[in-house]
Amino acid sequence: SVQSTFDVLINLGTQEQIQALSISKLLPSHCRIANFENHIFDLSIQSEKMMNPTDFLQQVIVYLNMIKTTK
Repeated sequence: SVQSTFDVLINLGTQEQIQALSISKLLPSHCRIANFENHIFDLSIQSEKMMNPTDFLQQVIVYLNMIKTTK
């Protein structure tokens, strides 16, 4: 049983991968990110072409650096 809440959850799966989608929905997280649109994700990063995981994670870093947080 997971007791922690994650700051960011990054789904590296696809829309068709039900297990990855289920895990993303069930794990407590302040921000959920994916490379496809779904109402459970706070941020969807999409591109014209399919991104490999390395390119996707680089884009995630770019977008997270653009978001200012307050404490």
